[in-house]
Amino acid sequence: MFISFRLDHRGLADLLKHEAMGRAVDTAAQAVAQGARSRLPDATVTVASQVTDRHRATVMVQDRRADGRAELIGAARAAGLQVHEHR
Repeated sequence: MFISFRLDHRGLADLLKHEAMGRAVDTAAQAVAQGARSRLPDATVTVASQVTDRHRATVMVQDRRADGRAELIGAARAAGLQVHEHR
């Protein structure tokens, strides 16, 4: 039986900025980067991490021959991440 639900915004913010969350985000980003490197061996793949209102990481692919989008999406899915494509 459901009585009520109250979202603890401060607690959620603390969780998203916690050191353990940062490690988890960085580990996932490194796994995606490694997968992208294996799919695009001649490309430059970098990871940039930062903390805004949460821990976040960006995996960037630079390749002269291809945009690397499909390979990056495949690497993210292979790392177990759910990918939503917005066009």
